[in-house]
Amino acid sequence: MGALRPGDITGEMIQAMDAAKRQKLQKDLRALAANIRADAEGRYDNAEPGSGPGSSGRCWGSRTPPAI
Repeated sequence: MGALRPGDITGEMIQAMDAAKRQKLQKDLRALAANIRADAEGRYDNAEPGSGPGSSGRCWGSRTPPAI
């Protein structure tokens, strides 16, 4: 097989390469989301009652500081 010349790469080949890149990105994003989900589930499953984000005095629902 000889070297490829500019005219040898067709629009169909370019579309196929782009589709393969998108599929790999989607696979990577799904793996990342699964890792984040597993990490979050592991972090909060064994938490003691009252030890969640709301008990630290930090107001998680808004940008205003909690009332003292």
